[in-house]
Amino acid sequence: MIKQDGQDHVIIALAMALELEAALRREKLKKRRMEKVLRAHRVTLQEKWRKHAMLMRKKQDMLAEEVANQKLVDNFMVFIEAIEKNVSQPLLTN
Repeated sequence: MIKQDGQDHVIIALAMALELEAALRREKLKKRRMEKVLRAHRVTLQEKWRKHAMLMRKKQDMLAEEVANQKLVDNFMVFIEAIEKNVSQPLLTN
């Protein structure tokens, strides 16, 4: 009877060890999957940061071009006004 009780403890301990080993394998597999998903998310995030930086540079370039175009228009309007004054002044003197 004592031997049977000792064998029961061994069987229970072995069953617990097997269960713990299976749980550990499941956790390792879960960890690998989560790491794979994390790597994919990091790649996606890096791509989005690159796209954001590119769009910000493009926006700055467009704003700089808009400022340059506005300056060109302003200078042209000053030029046109000067021409109109020169053209109209001789007419006023006649």
